[in-house]
Amino acid sequence: RSVLPVDVPKPVADVAGRPFLHWLLDRLERGGLTDVLVSVGWQADAVESAVTGWTGAARVKCLRESAP
Repeated sequence: RSVLPVDVPKPVADVAGRPFLHWLLDRLERGGLTDVLVSVGWQADAVESAVTGWTGAARVKCLRESAP
């Protein structure tokens, strides 16, 4: 049984002490990507904060969706 907080966007959920999004961005960077665009909607501020806290070299931008 998984315990995932219902009030936290999945990309920001804690996995081994880090937001899940940080693990994904690390993997994308290791795969050679230098630019990443993250589409955000629900609780966009939390996802954007996680992107800001990531310390990789790839350029990551958030694009806020006006509708799902």
